Amino acid sequence: MKVSEIPVMRAPKLKQYTGQVIKAARLSSGMSQMQLAEKLGISYQQVQKYEKGTSELTLTRLHQMAEALEVPVGAFLQGENLVVSEQPAFYGKLSGEEDTLLRLFRNIRGGKMRKTALAVVKAIAEQRS
Repeated sequence: MKVSEIPVMRAPKLKQYTGQVIKAARLSSGMSQMQLAEKLGISYQQVQKYEKGTSELTLTRLHQMAEALEVPVGAFLQGENLVVSEQPAFYGKLSGEEDTLLRLFRNIRGGKMRKTALAVVKAIAEQRS
């Protein structure tokens, strides 16, 4: 495919998409707009503008945003033309054990087996040593 054949996402739609990703990542990290703003050295109103898609991000600010939210920069750049099987979740960086657990869980076929595996993990997690 030639570069000229790649569909281009128009700026307003891209800003809205990026804003939605920022908000989702912020909420999943349990961070308030004020906390994110403090990490970035900007006002919380500016964070609101980014999340609403009314203000554009520079590449530098995008990189800072990714670091503050502990998500890959690429998460902000995926558009509606990207086909994925599910929405990406924003949990920050996974440890090796977390990555292995998630990968193995996704390989379990059948709803009953998944529910059983989840119940086992939940029971173990709820035990206080």
